[in-house]
Amino acid sequence: MKEQNMEKNDSNYYSFKGSFTLEIALLMPFLLLTLLLSVYLSFYIYDRLLITQSTFIAAYRGSRELNQNNDAVYQKTKEELEQLLDNQLLAFVGREDKITVRYGEIEVQVEGTINVPFRFLTGSGEKTKGWSINIKNYVKRLEPEDFIRNVRRLENIIKKEQ
Repeated sequence: MKEQNMEKNDSNYYSFKGSFTLEIALLMPFLLLTLLLSVYLSFYIYDRLLITQSTFIAAYRGSRELNQNNDAVYQKTKEELEQLLDNQLLAFVGREDKITVRYGEIEVQVEGTINVPFRFLTGSGEKTKGWSINIKNYVKRLEPEDFIRNVRRLENIIKKEQ
């Protein structure tokens, strides 16, 4: 089959062989860049999903601290977040945790970046070193005593109306 595509003289044979090498030489950097970009994109997606899940779980576990003051809930939430993210992130650097505990809710926020080897892959200006991640989750604080009291009040109102 190859012999049918090539002509008998030497100049056509060498030009066919050289064109294939030239095409691969032009295509290879693009393929390597695509492979590198897909690896860093998978790091980004994995770290983003892990941080999203961990911030919600830490906030939820902190909200289960019943009859505790805000400082105790803050400490519990911080410990849970550290435990969930400790040595789990692949390419995430510069992590900053912000935990806010209010009377009715807990907010957990994690910020940082994923370094990429080429600045043009960041999609933003030269100031950033990589893809930024900023995840914020809110959870309402649980107060089962108030909930149970309100349910009983509603039950009494319904019974009186019947």
